[in-house]
Amino acid sequence: IVVLITAIYRHELYCGSVSLLETLNNPTLFCKFSGVVFHYTFVNMALWWFFHVAIFFHKVLFPFQANRFEKLGRNKYIFATVTILSLLLPLPAIIICLSVDKFKYNIYRFPTSFCISNGDMWFYSMTLPVDVLFAAGVIMLIIVLWTMRNV
Repeated sequence: IVVLITAIYRHELYCGSVSLLETLNNPTLFCKFSGVVFHYTFVNMALWWFFHVAIFFHKVLFPFQANRFEKLGRNKYIFATVTILSLLLPLPAIIICLSVDKFKYNIYRFPTSFCISNGDMWFYSMTLPVDVLFAAGVIMLIIVLWTMRNV
């Protein structure tokens, strides 16, 4: 999809006009698309990583309960819930960025690397959640490794 859009909009990738100010006020479709893909992908990867570490944490620290869940067939419900949460949790921030003009995806630095939302929205919808999920996952992994070392 990215290659197709790049081929179609190759003349308008980041500049919608000759005027810089007009380009900053009216981001192109490719700018919005690349911002959405980048934002969704990074938050989604952080969620997937966190949930996999949490499942591993549960299996190592609570083996009897995890074994019982597996025998009762509850693992498929846990995996379905994790999948749904990972796919849906990034969407509200992305929908807000697409629908509210104040938070729209745009070019905020030159030379351009990718389109992002404004600073506050970017921090609270991308940087902070990814950092918190990463830190919580690392703490869980340290606890798991400490537990495995002591056994």
